[in-house]
Amino acid sequence: MAYIGIIEGFYGKQFKPETRSVLLQALQQNGGSFYIYAPKEERVLRQDLLRSVMAPPKMQRLLTLKQECSHLGLDFGLALSPFNLTHCYLEVKEKFLKQLTDYCSALQPDILCLLFDDQKVDGSHAAAVQNRIIQDAYAKLPACVKRFIICPSYYSFDPILEKLFGPRPQDYFTTLCYQLPDKVEIFWTGNQVLSPDIEPADLQAAAAMLGRTPFIWDNYPVNDGKYSSNFLPLKPFGLRRNLEAASCGHAINPMLEGVLNLPVITTLFKQYQNEAPSNIAAQFNCDLSVLLGKGAPILMEQLHLLTERGLSSLNALQKAMLIAACELEPKNAALREIKAFLQGKYVFDPACLT
Repeated sequence: MAYIGIIEGFYGKQFKPETRSVLLQALQQNGGSFYIYAPKEERVLRQDLLRSVMAPPKMQRLLTLKQECSHLGLDFGLALSPFNLTHCYLEVKEKFLKQLTDYCSALQPDILCLLFDDQKVDGSHAAAVQNRIIQDAYAKLPACVKRFIICPSYYSFDPILEKLFGPRPQDYFTTLCYQLPDKVEIFWTGNQVLSPDIEPADLQAAAAMLGRTPFIWDNYPVNDGKYSSNFLPLKPFGLRRNLEAASCGHAINPMLEGVLNLPVITTLFKQYQNEAPSNIAAQFNCDLSVLLGKGAPILMEQLHLLTERGLSSLNALQKAMLIAACELEPKNAALREIKAFLQGKYVFDPACLT
């Protein structure tokens, strides 16, 4: 069975515990395998990793999440994203490794991720320093960690990464992967950061460069960017078939509107089960309609306004019509998310990047 799950790895406000619980139930029902906690908003695991520790209430919430995962037969994952660690690793090495082992001891994650994504690359030596960090972290992993996954600074062939974070050193991947233990897995988003389709040949090309089978970090249906936050990606996954042999896992980075992910996520599992595209589309429409409850007749008919036109293109009358449909069932969580989207509560905020 394919190793498929969710990585909560987006920018913006992280999910509430009740939303995670809904997603965990959906994973369990679909035959999913894991949930990785990796929100960019979680400063204590990213920007402030070396300056502070997680407050007891937040630690308790993560312990509860770990327990929920275990109860449902799902692996629990924790991601550390030490911001700019390559700039000063030798000076802070012992402190970093202590933080890593302390969090592992407290939370007992089944999966530990070490993420170097979305950070400026500091010259040609960055890959060698990242390799050293990975090697040191791997040597400290406790027995509870069954899988160790890293995200490189360049996690796709997409040239946009070099525009954003600096030119990729010519030997980046050779140096990064030099003598890494075979058990170290590497995230890959496909040929693009936001890959419409992912095919076995795409992953085989990545494997040739990485020297190991990649672990898919799928940036659909995530909508946390300046452009993408303008839409609700309420469509089935694009082409993702016959990937099990070409990857060692598949992590879905979900949209910010948590409950609305449910019918979308199911379509990926259907692809792995080789369901016919027409059956997947029909099941998706049925699932979405049920999820939207009393708002479904209007919202399903006008779905293109949310998925294709986008929030900034809607006029006042269209917004009012869609909001009125959401208000037909005030307690419906999916309708509340659509209403909040229409009210601009999920619009991209540049502050989330800092």
